[in-house]
Amino acid sequence: MAQVRFSALIVPFLLAFGSTDVSAYRYYPPHVSGHLKLAHAPRVGEITTLTLSIHSELDQNIVCQVLFRLPRGITSQSPDTFDYVYLPSLSDEEFRVRLLINQPGQYPLQASIYFMDSYNRPVAEHFYLYLHSSTASAEILTSPPNQFSVAEIIPRVKKQRQAEQIGRVNVHGKVSYFNDNEKKEIPIQNPNIILYNGQIIVAETYADDQGLYFFNDLPGLDKDQIPNLVIGVRFSNDLLSISDRRKKIYEIRSNIIQNVVKGEVVIDVVLDDRNPNRALGNIYNAIQRAHNFFLNRLGWRRDHIRVVWPDSGRFSYYYANQFGGKVTGEEIRIAAGVDQWRNITMYHEYGHSVMMAAYDYQYEQVPRGNHQTLHRLETVSDLEFAFSEGWAEFCEAAVDDRALNVTGRWGEKTPNIEANNWWTGSNNGEGKNKDGSVVEGTVASILWDVFDTSNSVDMTPNIDDDKIADKFDLVWQILVERKPKNIVDIAVAWQELRFPEMLNLKEVYKANHTPLRPNTNPEFEFVTPAENAVADKAFKVDWQAHDPEGDDFTIDLYYYNNSLDERFSKLITKSIPHDTKSYIWQTIFVKDGKYNLRSVITDSHGGVNIVNSTKYVIVDHTPLQPPKISSTTHLRSDKWYSNDSPEIDLVTDPETQNDRKYSFVLDHQPLNIPDNFPDLMIKNNELRFSGLNDGIWWLHVRSKDRLGYWTSTSHFEFRIDNSPPKMVSNISWETSNNQITLKWEPVKDLSGIAAYHVQIDTDTRIFLDLVVDKRIDGSKTSYSFVGEHKRNYYGRIKAIDNAQLESRSWSRITPAIRLPAFLKWDINHDNIVDITDLVLVAKDFGSRIDQGANGRSDVNTDGIVDLFDLILVASKFSDPKAVALASQLIYQTLAKIEEFHPKKNRLLPNFPNPFNPDTWIPFDIADLADVTILIYSLDGHIVRRIELGSRPAGHYRTRDQAAYWTGRNSNGDIVASGMYFVILKVNGIYTDRQKIVVKK
Repeated sequence: MAQVRFSALIVPFLLAFGSTDVSAYRYYPPHVSGHLKLAHAPRVGEITTLTLSIHSELDQNIVCQVLFRLPRGITSQSPDTFDYVYLPSLSDEEFRVRLLINQPGQYPLQASIYFMDSYNRPVAEHFYLYLHSSTASAEILTSPPNQFSVAEIIPRVKKQRQAEQIGRVNVHGKVSYFNDNEKKEIPIQNPNIILYNGQIIVAETYADDQGLYFFNDLPGLDKDQIPNLVIGVRFSNDLLSISDRRKKIYEIRSNIIQNVVKGEVVIDVVLDDRNPNRALGNIYNAIQRAHNFFLNRLGWRRDHIRVVWPDSGRFSYYYANQFGGKVTGEEIRIAAGVDQWRNITMYHEYGHSVMMAAYDYQYEQVPRGNHQTLHRLETVSDLEFAFSEGWAEFCEAAVDDRALNVTGRWGEKTPNIEANNWWTGSNNGEGKNKDGSVVEGTVASILWDVFDTSNSVDMTPNIDDDKIADKFDLVWQILVERKPKNIVDIAVAWQELRFPEMLNLKEVYKANHTPLRPNTNPEFEFVTPAENAVADKAFKVDWQAHDPEGDDFTIDLYYYNNSLDERFSKLITKSIPHDTKSYIWQTIFVKDGKYNLRSVITDSHGGVNIVNSTKYVIVDHTPLQPPKISSTTHLRSDKWYSNDSPEIDLVTDPETQNDRKYSFVLDHQPLNIPDNFPDLMIKNNELRFSGLNDGIWWLHVRSKDRLGYWTSTSHFEFRIDNSPPKMVSNISWETSNNQITLKWEPVKDLSGIAAYHVQIDTDTRIFLDLVVDKRIDGSKTSYSFVGEHKRNYYGRIKAIDNAQLESRSWSRITPAIRLPAFLKWDINHDNIVDITDLVLVAKDFGSRIDQGANGRSDVNTDGIVDLFDLILVASKFSDPKAVALASQLIYQTLAKIEEFHPKKNRLLPNFPNPFNPDTWIPFDIADLADVTILIYSLDGHIVRRIELGSRPAGHYRTRDQAAYWTGRNSNGDIVASGMYFVILKVNGIYTDRQKIVVKK
């Protein structure tokens, strides 16, 4: 196998093109500015000095590396690399290299500076000068030549492997270029690869995304002739081609590999760091990356496009020529120099070509505008130009999904397309512009906000700080269907097509100070004065105002006498911000009188609206206050009164006049407002009512000043309940042991029940010698007391409401209640001693009373339910025939006690035994105890400890009771087959008698 590494020769292919329409160029301010200068233009064989002069634009000191990159044909005669150069902030520095011209040609002379910025990111700045040199003359060129001179490099054959089959030649390799920014070789993606045998084309293919190509089992080689192979790499595929200014497509050709024997040959073709055409690889890859963005994101692709490099000018641009309104040709022209290493330059110009294709190549439909000079992100131009350039700048960020591709200053992080104030017309946000729709950076920011997601690369990782995300497909639909001319048209179409998240889109436009449609005037409405209002030293003016497009606006307030024309209005204040909803008008120096208000509201786009208040403000420096309301009959608002004829007194300040006019409303609503008509019921500041219905009443009163205005309303609450509560009903008795409880249904009353009067009498029923005579809280509906046996009790109840009215009569007297007498062996208190009582005692057998057992089961009251209690109950059976049944039950109870209370602790054989994989280990416990099962191997090592905790006395022999062993050790591993000892440990004590042997 032969492996050959080549630098490149260039072979052009001709393409034709016509006249153009040129797009303007965006300027990028660098970190470090500078230029190259030759001491003189050297001819072949002469030595001269190349000087790099730089100026730091940074506000920080940096340590940098400076490299002079000289093409083949020129050699350095002094060091051309300067490492660890200290460059202070805003300083100047010069670097020099002596060089010798070895061969005639047209050369780019380049110097590069590399450093880390304040964000610890690598930055590269490049500087260029172009030279034409021959043996007869030399000239420093003012623009790049049409082609650069490239010297041939003799290939190096590294290894050749004989093919197994005679007559077969396989050729493969990799094509790459040296990237000046990253200072390393990078694959060239998808170029056209041509294999030549001498001058004859043998085969063609395309390299893949990694720059790899393959020719296997090649046909067409003369078996009688040893082939001389050449690899051609043509910068052309179905997406784009790159040509020089004479429309000749670039083709890299390796040198001839002579006398290739049959076998496998590896030929790597490289545009290395001394090849002046190495930028072709970067341009070619970047254009394809932009194409793939639209293909992968939208499933859309545009036609093949031609790229020209190096252009003769300083700036890159896209242009198209047209005939009859239809585009007939288009090109992307990339300038030599720094643009060839800026991927965003290719994204930007390709973005222009995408818009042309999306608009069906209809020249007149594509937004162009009138701004045709240098421009920046914050440039204020016109609607169409801002939209066209803003779209291209959006593409710069979108292709890499990286907001930091588009920044106010090259290489810096802020401001960027995600966070900026470019709408002002200034990079620092201090400009005077108010309309973001005519600023290209603002247009780009809006499109970015619609496009980006939380995964986009910006200053806030994993956060999308706007409320809309991943809606680029909707923008694209508008582009291809509606052909918008400006960013405002996008919003209009979005709303007309009823796309989702319109409110979030409005927020994006608002944040960028861009109208959603052609500007309309802001709207304004006075909230106060809602009616003719009074002011003394100050008056609060409230309003509602907004702009339909969400523009910022300011408000100017004026006042004028309502008897005069608004032209005589006087200023209150100016430039109230749009987010303010009220203003305190200081009226202390305003003459008493009636004044209308006037607002002048102006939005950020110059829209003006003037609104006058329909109500006026009365300035009165001794204003009448709302009346004070009081009552001698209904003093407290939270208290109920049985008096249905309240008397109301009114007092006004600063003075009380007997002829004062009032207006009032009496209703059941807490916040009503009377009308402006005086009520004749109020005389001498007094108001009397008679026979009002029960309920919560509200009196609303306002008074009229002699100047003709009405005060605000005073509110007074009073409560009337003139109806006594109903008679208490549904009274019943309950007994429990010696306790007797009297119960009744609650009484419903408007004012609520304050108390119940409970009386309980004994045998006489005349309610004179009362056992109980007391009032209880109205929230209770029962009363309990301890009664005496052999006495009859009677009760009656009366309700008292919160207006202190009692029920008109007592409730009906209850039937007599008497405590029943029960024998202590009648456990269930059914007045019969039978087997049921014995069962209840047996149920609690062995329990102590202090452990929760039924106290009735302890018949002999010795504190424990035992055999004596059973015998005592059995001896008192009401039916003698049941004594035999009682004896049988006692025997069964004792037997069960024996069954559930083993005499000793013991361990029983496990089951199954042998076992695989698990087994159950039964056991008996004589008393309440802590139980542990220990399993040992034959060598005495513990295998597993099973803690069963506290267990009461009993037999644990079934699967749901016995100890369960999974057959695993303490680490969870399955134990090996064999014999194991099991020991029962009770309360920490175990003996050999508690040991069994199990087998697995």
